Amino acid sequence: MSCNKTKNCGCQDVGLHTPSPCEQGTPECPNPNPCSETFDSNCVMYNGTDSSCIEIKAGSTVQDVIELLIEKIDPFICLSCVSAVLPVSGSIDIGLTPTLTWNDVPTATSYDIYFDQNQPPTTLIVNTSNTSYTLQTPIAPLNPSTHYYWKVVPKNSGGSAIDCPTFELTTITDPCIHPIDNFFDQISFDSESTIETIERALGTTLDGGIVGSSCGACCPDCGVYVLGNMDIVYPLLNCLQDNECCIHFTGSVTNYITFQTNYANYTVQCCNDFNNCLEELKSAIPAYSNLLNYGVVEYSTINDNTVICVLVTKLQALGFSEIQIQSIMTVLLAHGLVIACEDGNLTITSIDTYMILKKCKQ
Repeated sequence: MSCNKTKNCGCQDVGLHTPSPCEQGTPECPNPNPCSETFDSNCVMYNGTDSSCIEIKAGSTVQDVIELLIEKIDPFICLSCVSAVLPVSGSIDIGLTPTLTWNDVPTATSYDIYFDQNQPPTTLIVNTSNTSYTLQTPIAPLNPSTHYYWKVVPKNSGGSAIDCPTFELTTITDPCIHPIDNFFDQISFDSESTIETIERALGTTLDGGIVGSSCGACCPDCGVYVLGNMDIVYPLLNCLQDNECCIHFTGSVTNYITFQTNYANYTVQCCNDFNNCLEELKSAIPAYSNLLNYGVVEYSTINDNTVICVLVTKLQALGFSEIQIQSIMTVLLAHGLVIACEDGNLTITSIDTYMILKKCKQ
């Protein structure tokens, strides 16, 4: 063993030896005792070939080489597991097509996702390079009121992380997710926002539209639900050409006459709670009479509910003032609200955007 004379490492040159071999002809050579020598890795010099790719050079101490190898190799051999996930483990009331999200793991190039009702889960559902994954068929939609387990296993060219934790979630009891809840989950304002901010966010969201899976959603009774003032609703209903869905209407005498002329083939106010809804609107919206000047038209229902009042009730629950509710309803009626369950998707848009999607002539 050669001591590094350039460092004060506190050792002297000492020769290493091995146990003496057995004499020739010994019937059974016993295992020699393990070598009793130890050495300080700071004192032993590496005199092998330089390796520029991992920065090892002759003349380094063995300890320097060891630490460099650990730095270069350890992330691949000792890959970490994820430490933060959404939904948080133990979450309840999770939708039937949830998105699983986790933190990025350094040096991981992909992730194996396991998901089933076993503890731990054994069904590999996808390998992805992303840090989130929305469950798809045949896994989704999940069963309501069901407990599931899931696990994320980071991988790279060195292999897979080991002993990664299992997470769990429980799906929603009632799989019916009302589109109005979906809509308000997508817009970026709250009861502390200014009216200008609210109006801008509403217009942007409605005109941009929201498209998502219809699995687990309460869809309109007729496939399409429409809310708006009379002028903006009328062209769309001409496009839909369906006289089997009911229409609710409230407005001034003048536009009621126009309504009767345009919508003579439709069943009017077939939902029992519409008249009660109008009374709620009067108390919730200070300038309710202003809405009537343009006429309020609601086409179809969602689970037999008058959605205009579901909207107002939702806004009240979110803490919006009467003035804010009036502003929101005015914007909604001017843009129009369309909720459609078609082609496997739930679409929420303004009337103009929906007419473009349906290639309707305006």
